[in-house]
Formats: sequence, structure tokens, C-alpha cells
Amino acid sequence: MRFSLLCFLVVPIFPLVISPVMGAEASKIAAVEPLSRELVTSESVLQLAIGLGIVVAAILFVAWMLRRVGVVSMNNGQLKIVAGLALGQRERVLLVQVGDSHQVLLGVTQGGISKLGEFSEPVVRTEVSGGEFTQRLRGVLKGQEKQSQ
Repeated sequence: MRFSLLCFLVVPIFPLVISPVMGAEASKIAAVEPLSRELVTSESVLQLAIGLGIVVAAILFVAWMLRRVGVVSMNNGQLKIVAGLALGQRERVLLVQVGDSHQVLLGVTQGGISKLGEFSEPVVRTEVSGGEFTQRLRGVLKGQEKQSQ
């Protein structure tokens, strides 16, 4: 009995309550303007270029500051990895040249680095020994040098 009485009172009132809400939504949908046909304008390209320039300038400034403070050190050419051999996924043996003639054999693992040996004379020469391609390239370059002279 209560349910039928509730339905009898609510059902006629329901459209009166919902219609203003639905009408407001319909007017909002009609009020939305269509998108512009020009998606890429000169203003958007200029804004993108300025933003990109600011980001690149910030990266260069941070790199300059880190180098100036001394956090990033530049390679001075005194240390070179002459040879390396992978023993596992995270284990390697490296031959590092210190200076002109001193070489150190290092074991590198995930847990650390240990010195395996030290050599006062070079075990492996650091000279670049080119293959057939290198020899042909040198020959071509020498041929061009002779023609230009």
C-alpha cells in the first residue's frame, strides 16, 4: 500500500524535477562552439619553439654548472679501456691503460671492482690496426691527396 502511494506521488512529480536538469544539459551542449579548422597556427608553433628553446637552454645551463662545480669531470685521455671480456651477464675483465705504458687488469662484478694484475709494459698495443676496409679507405684518401696536390 505504501509503495503504490509513493509511486502515485512521485511519478507525476518526476518529469517536473528532471526537465530543468535535462534542459540545462541540452543548452550547454548547444552552447559549445565547434573546433577551429586551423589546429596548427603560427602562434602555437611560436609557443612550441620558445618552450623548446627554454628547455634546451636549461639543460645546457645545468650541464655547464655541473662541470664548473666539478661534479662532472672531463676525460683527459690518461685512462683508456684497451680490452674487455664479458665472463657472465654482469661480470667482466677489463684491461685499462694508465698513461702511456702502464696497464692494469681489473675484474668488474656487480659487487665491486678488484685488481687482478698490473703490467709496467703494455700487454696489448693500443694502436689501431685496421682491417681491409681501413687499408682501402687510407688508399682512397691518399689517392685523393695525390690528385689534389
